[in-house]
Amino acid sequence: MAWLLDQFLRFVAWLHRIGGDHPMLYGIFFWSMVAVLVVLVVHIGYTLWVIYERTAHPKPQTPDAQAPARLPESPARRAEALARAGRFTEALAWRYIALVRELDHLHAVTAKDSKTPAEYVAEARLDDDGRATLAELVSALYRHLFGAEPCDAAGYAAFNDAAHAVVGHVAPV
Repeated sequence: MAWLLDQFLRFVAWLHRIGGDHPMLYGIFFWSMVAVLVVLVVHIGYTLWVIYERTAHPKPQTPDAQAPARLPESPARRAEALARAGRFTEALAWRYIALVRELDHLHAVTAKDSKTPAEYVAEARLDDDGRATLAELVSALYRHLFGAEPCDAAGYAAFNDAAHAVVGHVAPV
């Protein structure tokens, strides 16, 4: 702290020297600092106002704004197309996205881009059999996507059938 106080006192002494030796330069410096201070205060006030407006009066989101923009219209159709092309591992991922959208439509989960597949297992409003099946689907998805275990047509068909079965286990509200 002593060093900081010493630097501040040197700065004040420099300002007094400039004020006595070069009054015009001192005036320019002083008014420039006043202008910078005013700009900072106005900017801080504007930022606080914007934050207040967005939190106190949030704009309602339209259903279109809530839908994930980067996903195609039907992940299930995309999964089927990939499966027909023999790209079963990719098809599993798209089929899982389709399942999450179906569960979201049934209010069994809340779909968000930031969630991992495993998070949906804990959140899902399913009976015990449905939750176990969903956990098995996530395990298979991770095994094929991240574990590099190959997936064939039979594996995709079993995954697809299990995904269809999960929808039937949504717990009543």
